Amino acid sequence: MRARSDLGATSFWLLLILALVAGALVVVPFAVAGHQEATHAQEAIAQIDRARDLSAQATLQTAVRGASAYFAENATFDGFDPQAASQFDPSIRYTTGAPTASMVSIRGVTPTSVVLVTSNGSAHLCAAVNAGVVSFGRADAATAAACTGGW
Repeated sequence: MRARSDLGATSFWLLLILALVAGALVVVPFAVAGHQEATHAQEAIAQIDRARDLSAQATLQTAVRGASAYFAENATFDGFDPQAASQFDPSIRYTTGAPTASMVSIRGVTPTSVVLVTSNGSAHLCAAVNAGVVSFGRADAATAAACTGGW
């Protein structure tokens, strides 16, 4: 027969194991929930980035239409500057300086080409009109030849 002290030690170890299992059953769902929240946060950030990217693309497409209209009226891009561009679409803010998320930078103006660059907040996007052909890219391009790769 077992001694009374042996039974107490066995009961202690059994209670300790049960406490550890119960603790794990309580902690694991919180850990899983925390991981899921982190995953949802990453997905939300990715959706915001996609929305900013689409907004920048839409802005550049509108700017390309304005530049093309300018070319159709003048048979050249010479003189296409922020003031002239604003005549075709006053909803877009134009600059010849650094592109930002709220402005389109006009670059590389030649008689037959123009480059338009903007930012989506984390990267640059460009659209170039060169001899009637439009190309798109993800670069802070200064020339139509540098605006390649698509969106």
